[in-house]
Amino acid sequence: MEPIEILHNVLLGAALLQAALGVPLIGRRVPRNRWYGFRSSTTLSDDSLWFPVNVALGWALFWTGVVEVLLCLAWIAELPGSSIVVVLVAFTLSGPVLLLSGARKLRQLERQAPAPDKSLNGNG
Repeated sequence: MEPIEILHNVLLGAALLQAALGVPLIGRRVPRNRWYGFRSSTTLSDDSLWFPVNVALGWALFWTGVVEVLLCLAWIAELPGSSIVVVLVAFTLSGPVLLLSGARKLRQLERQAPAPDKSLNGNG
């Protein structure tokens, strides 16, 4: 097997894995844990934040993986405009996209949360 074929297979496999890793998160099948999902002190402390944030992350994983698969296939088929550079840029940009998707959903949920009742702390 030629080195370029190995690279094709590795990148295509990574893209498929990325898309597949999103599916359990979308289906809310991943409980709070320290290894898989959008992990922050906030999401790790509350299921009402963990699941919606990780559903958003799951969709981002899935769709960035699908885009990467399509770009890999275009590169392998040597379609016009496709190149290793395009594939690597997509892989590089997927990290920030994933981080921002989870962070955005978390921020949205935190803004929707009711303010703590100040009358319970003895000041009211």
